[in-house]
Amino acid sequence: MERIIAAQFDTFEQAQQVAGMLRTQGVVERDRQIFYLKPGGQHAQYPIGGDRTLDKAARGGGLGAMVGGVVGAVLGLAVGWWLLGMTGWPQFVLIAFLALGAYVGAMVGGIVKLGGRKPVREPLNRVSGVMLAVRLGQADEAALVRQMQQGGGYAIEWADGTWSEGQWQDFNPTRTPQLYDLPSAGQNVHETRSG
Repeated sequence: MERIIAAQFDTFEQAQQVAGMLRTQGVVERDRQIFYLKPGGQHAQYPIGGDRTLDKAARGGGLGAMVGGVVGAVLGLAVGWWLLGMTGWPQFVLIAFLALGAYVGAMVGGIVKLGGRKPVREPLNRVSGVMLAVRLGQADEAALVRQMQQGGGYAIEWADGTWSEGQWQDFNPTRTPQLYDLPSAGQNVHETRSG
């Protein structure tokens, strides 16, 4: 495992300029990587795509649909039974009312319960954009972080990871970053939460 420092930038030009300035810190080209980080949810970590097992807005929808379906089926059956007693309709109409009640109830129940009950504070995620990752090696960590921040880098983080052939091999875009607590100049973290 090696110490890796990474920062996000608004443009590739900014990242390339800072990468060039890091040569003065003793960081050679094979110890720097510039890459684009895709938006959350688009990291294709599952066979059908995406990087999240559950959308937080969908929480509770399944249970709401089941409860709503049962309640709707009972109400549909009651309404069908009442109409059957008042009219001369055939008895298979009860099945139609039962199915219609279950369908409408499931739809309403699922929509009402979407999002769950209590909001959960999700871990901080990276936002999409340009990243510059640097293998620390023999460079001075504090000076390197300061140089990245002065060059327009934000959300500056550190990790212990695998660096090989000029790339951060075990970078995980969905992992919560370990951000530096930088002095008064601030981190300017673009805060997004996972879902």
